[in-house]
Amino acid sequence: MEPQSINGPDIVAAREQIGPRSKTAFLTNLWPVRLIAYLGALMLVVVLTKLISLPLVPAPSSPAYESIATVRNLLQAVAMIAAYSFLASKLESRNATETAIRGATTSFLRGLVIGVGLIVSAYMAMYGLGVAEFRAGTGASDIVMAILKPGVVGTLEELVFRVILFRILQHMSGTFVAVLISASLFGLAHIGNPGATPLAMTFLTVEMGVFLALMYVLTQSLWVVAGCHMGWNFALGFVFGSNVSGLDSPNAMLVTTLRGPDLLTGGAFGPEGSIVTLAVNLVAISVAIWLIARRNLWQPVKFELRARPLPASI
Repeated sequence: MEPQSINGPDIVAAREQIGPRSKTAFLTNLWPVRLIAYLGALMLVVVLTKLISLPLVPAPSSPAYESIATVRNLLQAVAMIAAYSFLASKLESRNATETAIRGATTSFLRGLVIGVGLIVSAYMAMYGLGVAEFRAGTGASDIVMAILKPGVVGTLEELVFRVILFRILQHMSGTFVAVLISASLFGLAHIGNPGATPLAMTFLTVEMGVFLALMYVLTQSLWVVAGCHMGWNFALGFVFGSNVSGLDSPNAMLVTTLRGPDLLTGGAFGPEGSIVTLAVNLVAISVAIWLIARRNLWQPVKFELRARPLPASI
């Protein structure tokens, strides 16, 4: 399968192909076993990289901590993607095209534009409603870290929640159930963030959990959904200076003041908890669903524990 990309107004993707059954053990042909294997491998990489880098990363109070820790996390992300790709070749007898390097930069940038565009649209709607005011911030002096941090975090979260969890759940239970479960788990993963409320978590689950799962259905690409995630967080935190899932953004190009009821502003959680942001994303979700249906990429509800080879061409 060729790497997928977003081209112009349309998003084109093919069904992911599963290679023929190899001489692996009986258990490795079960999707739940593969899910555990993938997640276990990623956890092992995290533990090993933290142990290896322990003498190199200074204490959090050190001025160099943030920069060194970010580089460590970047290398950790590379190792996790490599581990996933290696396991895919062994467990599923296929090349992991969803993490392929060829075309990754283009796909990431296209996802980045989508993520930034969603946040800009939400803020323009808030400005039109008289909820948002903007003034100059600290500028672009911290832009390197502002790109690296959300880029690494977004890539790792997408690797876990979309490439591994959603993908395997879709094979087991179909698209609707996989979207529902993976998006819910994504929202629950942020429940401990500052300012989180049940309503804000519900909004975030739909805005990012559902939308990014649908984007993965369309593109079958880690890089597109990682770019969307990174662009979303980058625009929220560094461009507009807003809280990102409740977390403060001290350095930003703009300082945004939101005034009004929490339902419109998102309250302490930030614009992700705003019904305005939800409305913008619901439009994007509607477009994604239409494209999925148009390209016949929606898999019906099913229950399959064992992997089944797909035809060599669709």
